[in-house]
Amino acid sequence: MVKEITKTKEAARVVVFDNNERIALLSVRGGEFFKIPGGAIEENESLENAARREALEECGCDVKILNFLGNHEFFDFKEGIRHYSTCYMGITIGEKGKVNFDKWEKENDFCLQWVSFDEAVKLFENANPKNNFSREINNRDFNFLLLAKNAYDNQIGDVGK
Repeated sequence: MVKEITKTKEAARVVVFDNNERIALLSVRGGEFFKIPGGAIEENESLENAARREALEECGCDVKILNFLGNHEFFDFKEGIRHYSTCYMGITIGEKGKVNFDKWEKENDFCLQWVSFDEAVKLFENANPKNNFSREINNRDFNFLLLAKNAYDNQIGDVGK
């Protein structure tokens, strides 16, 4: 059944690189699909602060936001929700700590992995989302990952060369 879009969920996301050029990637439901850290913006919270908070919760690390990557929206007509995400690129600051997944993330078997860009690409490409919502998340975050890799190569990668 198709519902009229009556609600917007706004979220902030961040493609997180560590000092070893690995990317924080979240596996969902045993690898059914993958996503980057991110989630809903809390009341009176800026987009960048939301992205940093989500990275701390889902990656266990503080993140310095380096730049804006883009926006993405998709519509969940089954639930009547417009999903709108703003994404940044960031790099870890200090040591990595413990993740703090919420109830929904635990129920969906979220698992943090630090992988190379090439590994991340393979994981996104080989994902097998079981529904449209999961497919939209996988595609959205894969596109953000590709934007981040390009920005990383142009900004950070050249610094060490």
